[in-house]
Amino acid sequence: MTIIMKKLLAIAAVLLSAQYSYAQSEWALHISAEETVTLGDQRSSFNFLSFTQLAANSGMRAGFHYTKDNTLAAEITLGVVGSSRPNTWFTKLVPVEIVGHYNVVPLLLDDSPLKFNVDLGFGSALVRARSASYNLNGRFGFSEHLSAGLSLDIPVEDVAVLSFGFRNTYFIDDYIDATSIDGTSNDQLLRFFTSARVPLGQSAKSKAKIAEAEDLAASLSQTLESSKLEASENAANASAQIQSLENQVQNMSAELAELKKAPKQQYILQSVLFEINSSEIRSTDVPELTSLQSLLANNTALTATIIGHTDDSGPTAFNEKLSLDRASTVKAWLVEKGIDASRLSIKGVSSTNPIIPDSRESARAVNRRTEIILK
Repeated sequence: MTIIMKKLLAIAAVLLSAQYSYAQSEWALHISAEETVTLGDQRSSFNFLSFTQLAANSGMRAGFHYTKDNTLAAEITLGVVGSSRPNTWFTKLVPVEIVGHYNVVPLLLDDSPLKFNVDLGFGSALVRARSASYNLNGRFGFSEHLSAGLSLDIPVEDVAVLSFGFRNTYFIDDYIDATSIDGTSNDQLLRFFTSARVPLGQSAKSKAKIAEAEDLAASLSQTLESSKLEASENAANASAQIQSLENQVQNMSAELAELKKAPKQQYILQSVLFEINSSEIRSTDVPELTSLQSLLANNTALTATIIGHTDDSGPTAFNEKLSLDRASTVKAWLVEKGIDASRLSIKGVSSTNPIIPDSRESARAVNRRTEIILK
C-alpha cells in the first residue's frame, strides 16, 4: 500500500469519526451513479447509445457529505467503477475520494436554494486492468488521482438533495486502460454523474423550525405560567375578600338573630331617682341617661318602654300621674338627643311595683325610679 493511500485512509477515518462530533443536520448520506469516458493511450469514440458500452463504463459510489455552510461542503466516497472498451481492455476501479465543493451562487445571487459548485478532490483507487489487444494482464494496485469538475445541487423540499455534474479524474500513472505506450501519458476518466443526498439528522431548515417552535413553546409556557400565577393570586385575593364578606354577613346575621331571639331586657336607671313629688331630671342623672341614649343610637333595631314609678307616700291618682310624668320626662330627653320618638313608649305604674316594699324613707327613695324595658 502506497504512502498516499495510507494518508487517504487516515483522512477518511478522521472524517468518518468527525460526523459524530458535528451537528447531525450537517451530515448526509451520499449515493451516486456515473458514466465514464476513458481518455488514455487507446482513445476511441464513445457511443452513449450503446447499452454495452454504457454498462461497461458505469459505476456507483456511496459515502458521506458534510455541509459547513451555504458556500463550503465536502464529501468522502467509496465506489466501484468500470472502464473498458469491448475486446480491447477491461478495468475495474475501487476508488476512495475526498472532494471539496465551493458554491459560487452567493457571489451572483442572494438567498438561492440552488448551488452551483466548483469541485476539487483527490483520492486513490484499487485498479485491476486487463488488456485484450496487447495480451497483457495489465496492472493490479493502487493509483492516486486528482479530480476537478462542476456540479449543480437541487434541494427537494427538506428531504433530499439531487446533484448533477461532471468531473475529470487525472491519474498519476498510465495503466487505467491496461496499456502504457510510453509511460508518460497519464490516463484520465471523464465522469458524468447523478447523486442523491439524504440528511442523517435534522436539516438546518428543520432545526431552525424546531428552534422557532421551541422558542414559541417556551414563550407560551412562560405566558401560561404567568397567567396561572396571576389568576391564582387574583383568585386568592377574591377568595379572601369573599371570605371576609361572608364572615361579616355571618357576624351580622348572628347579631341580628341574637337580637331577634333575645328576651326582653330591663334597663333600670338606678341613679335617675326623683325627688319627692317631682319629675324633673337632675344634673347628676345625665350620665346614666347618656349611656341609655348611646345604647339606643348604636342599636337602631331596639325599642324601649319607659316605665315611671313612685313611692307609696301619696294618693293613688296623684302617684299615677306623677309616674307617667317621670316616664314622659325621660322620653323627652332621649328624643331631644336624637332618638326617634316612634321607638319609645311610656307607661306609669304609680307605686304598684316597688323594689323595696317598705315605708321607710330609704326604701321610698329607691322606689322613686324609672325603668327601661328594651326589645
